[in-house]
Amino acid sequence: MRLAILIHDYTAMGGTERVTLQLCNQLAKHHTITLISVQQTGKEPAFILSDNVQVKFLSDDAANMLRTLPQKVYVLRKILGEIKPNAVIASDSQMALLSLPATIGKRYQKIVWEHFNSQIETRFGSRWFARRLAARFAHTIVVLTQQDKREWEKKYHCKASVVVHANPCALPLPLLNPYRDAHVVLSAGRYTEQKGFDLLVKAWKCLSSEMRQGWVLRIVGPNGSAKTELLAAAKDDESIRIEGPSSNMKKCYLDAGIFVCSSRYEGFGLTIVEAMTHGVPVIAFDCPMGPAEIIKEEYGKVVELANISALSRELASMIESKSNRQYYSERSFERASHFTPEITIGRWESLLEVCADKEIKIP
Repeated sequence: MRLAILIHDYTAMGGTERVTLQLCNQLAKHHTITLISVQQTGKEPAFILSDNVQVKFLSDDAANMLRTLPQKVYVLRKILGEIKPNAVIASDSQMALLSLPATIGKRYQKIVWEHFNSQIETRFGSRWFARRLAARFAHTIVVLTQQDKREWEKKYHCKASVVVHANPCALPLPLLNPYRDAHVVLSAGRYTEQKGFDLLVKAWKCLSSEMRQGWVLRIVGPNGSAKTELLAAAKDDESIRIEGPSSNMKKCYLDAGIFVCSSRYEGFGLTIVEAMTHGVPVIAFDCPMGPAEIIKEEYGKVVELANISALSRELASMIESKSNRQYYSERSFERASHFTPEITIGRWESLLEVCADKEIKIP
């Protein structure tokens, strides 16, 4: 099949870009893939991209997408006319503002891949419009969780089919559980209110100094609006380390004894899967959407959203018991096998087979 995959900026360093480029690499083994980037802010992609993937651009600047929407739709339609794809995948629902107008009157299968939480949107904002456009005019919406599938179908009254494809873990699954039981509580993500690191620090401080002795709370991630406040909260506490982004997340997980997802909301919770891939026991808030579906109670611990006391109690339970950590390490590593690239690419291949059956052949 010939596939066109549309992304906002293939050189950006984020979860959407990572899983999109990973999908391109996997699909390129059996299909002809053209990755179309709305813009390019970096010189090279932040993640590995196969030489078998052709890359095209809608523009060479970072101009506001909405202001230049008609021009970009025109360029995209022209590119699609040249490559004649069997299917067009918009990676991020916002990209539907481009992909759907550009395919009017064309016979391509139209797929919109949602990476975010459908409960989070600004009324009359670009994502608000894009999701409603996708629900009505796309053939298929791909979401990351069952909860988001229910939300899409209820909220947007979809004419499109809504299917669930969990994101794959980009880090390879080892043959044996590599867990080292280091005395480090790890959390990772951009320093924004969404990630709830302020709640995690408060829960950590609820632990007695005796219990924290020999343990460290380590938070790593790109800068964001909440970092300054977090640094102030962690001031003069040597057991808390607030660090920047890591170029080696594999080592971060290997150096961790417990992983905490303290998010107020998620699109999926890929860091949980990454921690599980390294056998790290996981504790997470029951936030919308993703963590509870990944953990399913039996593979880790899920606590009430934003309940600092409950989070502190679960941390204490893990810290006090090595056997508890070892048990949840084994369960965590077992769960990681459900999110390998081989499994997730199989779901995409199945979807594309269905699209091929539905497709009206292009002359």
